[in-house]
Amino acid sequence: MKVLFPILILFFLTSCAAKYGIVAGAQMPTYEEKTTIDNLFSPNVSLGPYKTDGTGFHIGISEETNWLLTKISYYQNTYDEATYELESSTIKTDLKESGLMATTAFKLWWFQPLFGFKYVNREYSNSDVLEDDSYLLWTLGMDIEIPMSKRFYIYGGYHYSSGSNVNFIYDTDFTVTTMVMGLRYNFSE
Repeated sequence: MKVLFPILILFFLTSCAAKYGIVAGAQMPTYEEKTTIDNLFSPNVSLGPYKTDGTGFHIGISEETNWLLTKISYYQNTYDEATYELESSTIKTDLKESGLMATTAFKLWWFQPLFGFKYVNREYSNSDVLEDDSYLLWTLGMDIEIPMSKRFYIYGGYHYSSGSNVNFIYDTDFTVTTMVMGLRYNFSE
């Protein structure tokens, strides 16, 4: 999958699109995870659900044809400090993520159902551990884009991303739901 992303960017930059532009905006993500600690000699331990809200931004490029709108953006999210319960102790955590997001939307008047993926670099820390990891998430969503002029658009939408991280010690399932809003400017009409 790490090879797929550069190939899509190369395809995007060399295709014969009608219009290229830039996008920038803000986002409000909600991160949720459920973790199970695997234990060979006793029953598995499930941590309480972990949920936190955050804020972020995205900036990137767009390509528009008659029926499709593709966006490739760098994004960064910072989440509020949250806690989860492990046996009888409470652990405070801090979560930050950044990465690249690529989506393709079908243009249906103002409505744009979309699919794509995110390459996520996550920094997760608590009082004992600092963990960095990277993963790929599939994304589905819907944007509503309103034209303000022939080149300038304002958009808002809802994106849903999910994935899992499985290893020998623990299994984590997580979802990220994001409300996005932003501006898009095309270089040509």
